[in-house]
Amino acid sequence: MKPANILLKRLKDTYEVKIADFGFARQGMDAAISVVGTPAYQAPEIFGKSNSQDVNKKADVYGYGVVS
Repeated sequence: MKPANILLKRLKDTYEVKIADFGFARQGMDAAISVVGTPAYQAPEIFGKSNSQDVNKKADVYGYGVVS
């Protein structure tokens, strides 16, 4: 997740938020073997890992924190 993937639509007195660009998710589980994404928004443990089993959900929490 990165700021460019967060879409905001202004309503009367609030915003509607949508998350976009799920290109990697649509590729299926086989694509999880390769490292893709924007390095500035990736968790440090993703770099240098040759097996997708080494990376867990904590990497997603890191990405959320960077955007927040």
